[in-house]
Amino acid sequence: MDTTATAKPSESLVISGLHEWLMHTDKTEAEARDAVQQIISSDTVFILTDMGRGIVPLDAKQRDLRDRCGRLYQHLFAEATNVTRIWYGIPHTIKGVK
Repeated sequence: MDTTATAKPSESLVISGLHEWLMHTDKTEAEARDAVQQIISSDTVFILTDMGRGIVPLDAKQRDLRDRCGRLYQHLFAEATNVTRIWYGIPHTIKGVK
């Protein structure tokens, strides 16, 4: 992820592939959270991937990635105004305006 991404005040910034960036970065969890925090604007949309759905992988690296994604996602959800989960094309508002 290019952490210098910005959007003009009248534009939305859409970010996807956060789990892939986490997989390939050498940043610590705190550094990754700070990098993401730097690019959040008032109208930033994150398209996030549900990594586990309750299934625990045997591979330690995959477990670590899912844990790091989960903690970063929790941080983003806490900061977000709206959170919508889309499952099989059906939106479910978890936080914010329904």
